[in-house]
Amino acid sequence: MSEQHDDDTSTGREPRPADSVAGVSTTPRAFESVTVKLGHAFGERIDRAVRSRHRRRLRHVGWQRALDASGLGFAHGTYPARPGNALDVLVDGSEMLPAVAEALSRAESYVHIAGWFFSPELQLSRDDEPVVLRNLLAELAERIDVRVLSWKGAPLPLFKPSRLEVREMLDALARHTEIQAEVDACTGFMHCHHEKAIVIDGRVAFVGGIDLTVDGGDPYDTPTHLARGGIGWHDAAVRIEGPSVADVDHHFRLRWHAVTRESLSRPEMPDPVGDVEAQVVRTVPAGTYRAVRRGDYSILESYSGALRSAERFIYKRKARFCEVIWGTERR
Repeated sequence: MSEQHDDDTSTGREPRPADSVAGVSTTPRAFESVTVKLGHAFGERIDRAVRSRHRRRLRHVGWQRALDASGLGFAHGTYPARPGNALDVLVDGSEMLPAVAEALSRAESYVHIAGWFFSPELQLSRDDEPVVLRNLLAELAERIDVRVLSWKGAPLPLFKPSRLEVREMLDALARHTEIQAEVDACTGFMHCHHEKAIVIDGRVAFVGGIDLTVDGGDPYDTPTHLARGGIGWHDAAVRIEGPSVADVDHHFRLRWHAVTRESLSRPEMPDPVGDVEAQVVRTVPAGTYRAVRRGDYSILESYSGALRSAERFIYKRKARFCEVIWGTERR
């Protein structure tokens, strides 16, 4: 038998790149490069169109400064910066929810709660006898005003929560109790109210990203995020005491009046309790509420100023982030 050279040894394989797949042709790199460039160009055109539309709309209502802000100063919103506040940042529901339960238990005159969606069965504490949201609010409503304001729900059942689910949830929350529960429908067709705010007696407020619902995950998460057989929800909130509480309360009362036509008196200004100067900022689209016809885009103004003031780096962590707001104007 004659010897064959190693180069002639057959492996039964066709010579082709290691990352190729049999029966599938590879895309020419030149064509791939062209499609990528076209995609980028198309995306940039969409970005410019969206930014131009936002700028025109903001200019029309006198809020173009919200996109042009460039400093770390306070926003020129409806509510001014107020000194004399005490703020506590509460990371995760394991800190926020028990603090809410404790503050609610000491309510003496009224409770105002606004949220995206609620779970009446939510446990605010995880003790041997947990504090359940509906039970606590029902007990309070026997002696003080308890007002709860929820978003109306998605216009199409394809999205959650649907309007039917919201109605059923509010009925489960308020049925056979004195809780006043209403739906805020003062939004655009494709918009939602994602505000989370709690005001107790006009002396303490909670604002932030933690909903009082288990929809999407259990908000009673911990910084260690231990495995527990279910989905958690990592987020944060701020506990406020002092003059800025009045602004959170005023915003709730504005929304409540728009929905119910019940005129609540303007909240009293709390006495200073700390040394923090704070400002309540918000997003109110123009034309949503009669009392704020030109809207309030002070959150956007605060973001714009903070981003343009960055000197070394920007760290942004958020469950949902729309990049087109900043576009090519990012620094």
